[in-house]
Amino acid sequence: MAHTGSQGDAGALSPGQIEEINTHGPYNHAVWTAGGVEVTQEEQLAGRGHFLVERIREVIARHFPGDGLRSCSILDVGCYDGWILHRLSDLPFGRMVGIEPRAKNIEKGRRVREILGIPTRVEFRVGDLDSLGDERFDIVLCLGVLHHLESIPTALRRLRSVCRRLLFLETLCIPSKRLTRGIRRDLELKDLVYFYKDKVFGITGQKLETSYYDGSARALAVVSIPSMESLRMYLDVAGFESVETVVDPERYGATLFKGDRRIHDVCMSARVGEDEGRPRSEEASWVRQYEGGLMRTLLPRPHTRLLYERFCLARRPPIVPLFCRIASSYIRSTGWRTAMLRSLGDRWLADRYAREIFKNLRYAAVDKLGLEYGKELYRQGMYAQAVEVLQGVTRRLNADWRSVYRAFFLLSRLHDRMGIPEGRDRYRGLCQTSNPQFPFDALLQEDEAMEIPDV
Repeated sequence: MAHTGSQGDAGALSPGQIEEINTHGPYNHAVWTAGGVEVTQEEQLAGRGHFLVERIREVIARHFPGDGLRSCSILDVGCYDGWILHRLSDLPFGRMVGIEPRAKNIEKGRRVREILGIPTRVEFRVGDLDSLGDERFDIVLCLGVLHHLESIPTALRRLRSVCRRLLFLETLCIPSKRLTRGIRRDLELKDLVYFYKDKVFGITGQKLETSYYDGSARALAVVSIPSMESLRMYLDVAGFESVETVVDPERYGATLFKGDRRIHDVCMSARVGEDEGRPRSEEASWVRQYEGGLMRTLLPRPHTRLLYERFCLARRPPIVPLFCRIASSYIRSTGWRTAMLRSLGDRWLADRYAREIFKNLRYAAVDKLGLEYGKELYRQGMYAQAVEVLQGVTRRLNADWRSVYRAFFLLSRLHDRMGIPEGRDRYRGLCQTSNPQFPFDALLQEDEAMEIPDV
C-alpha cells in the first residue's frame, strides 16, 4: 500500500504501479520515499527503521572516524528489502552487500526502487550466511534476524567467520527480570569457568514459527529468543570482544512503541578481536590455573593427616583441632547445616584454592582426603608413603575420577623422583588417558621448579 503525507501525493503513481507496490508488500520495515511518494506499512513499528539507521551511524562513526570507511565493506544479513543499506549508502563504503534468504523480499525492494526511480549502489543477493563462502566484511549488520532462528550460537559463530571488525545486532530478547534465583539454582553454576568469571547466566525462550510471513522463519521451526545475558555469553564464546549495549530494551521501547504492542528489543555492537582462538585459549588457561592451583595448595597441617586417619583409616585421634571438627561435620552434613559449616571452614582458609578443596571434600571424601594427604607426603619428600597413599586412591574400584587422574600425575612425578622411569611413564599415560585435557606438561614444569626434598 502506498502511504503519503496527504491524500493527493500518490498521484505521481499510476493505478497499475500502486497495485504492483501493494502486490510486493508489505513494506513493514521500510519507508521508501521519492517524488513526494512514501511507501511504508510500519504501522505500530513506525520509526523503527530510522531509529536503527541513526544508531548504526553513531556506532560506525565511533569505530571508524575520519575517512576510515573508504576501504571498508559492509554486509547486511537478512536485509529484507534493502532499505537499511539504502539509507546508509551515502557513507563512503568501498562495498555494500545485502543478503536475504527470501527471493520475494529482494524483489520487493528492487521493484519499489524501480517504480520510484531510486538508484542504488548496493549489491543485493538471495542467500544466507552459508552462501557467502569465504567472503569477509569489515562491518556486519544483523537486524531482526536472530529471533527467527533455531540456533543462535550457530548463527553467531558464522557471523564471526564473515566479520572482520565490527558487528551490529538488533534482536527481540527476554527481559532480565525473568532471570530468577530459582532458575539460577536450577542451572547449577558450578563449571570451571565460574571459578574465574562472574556467575552470569541467561535463558533462551522457544516458540513455534512458520514461514507464512515475509519476516518469519524460513520453514516451520522452533525459534529461540535470548535474554541479553545469553546473547552476551554467546558473543563471548563465539569470539567477539568489547560487547556494548547500544540501546537497552527500556530505551528502545520508550522511544518507539507507543501503542498496544510492547516489544522488548536490544541493540548491541561487538568487535572482532585479533586472536580468533581466544575462547579456546582462555579455557586452556583456566584449566592450567585451576589444576595447578589445586595441585600446589595444601590444607593446613596437621589437619589433612588427622582427617585422612579418621575417614580413610577409621581411626579417631584423641585430640582433634577445631578445624578438623568443622571439616568432619561438614563432610557428613546434610541440609541447612552444610552451608553454615562450609562458611565456618572458609574462615580458616585465605587461599581460594584451599577453599575449593575444602568445598569438595563432601563428595567422595575418602578419595579426596587420600589425594590431599598424598600431596602433603610428596611435598615432605616422603615418597614411599605418598605412593602407598595415592595408590590407595587409584586402586580402589569406583574411585572418584578427579582424585584418580590427579593422583596419577603425582605418582608419575614420584616415580620420576625415585628413579623409576617405567612407573613414571606408566602413570603419565594413565593420567593423560583419564583426562586428556589435564595440563600435564605445564604442571610438570611448575613442579620441577618447586623446592621438594630429594630422597
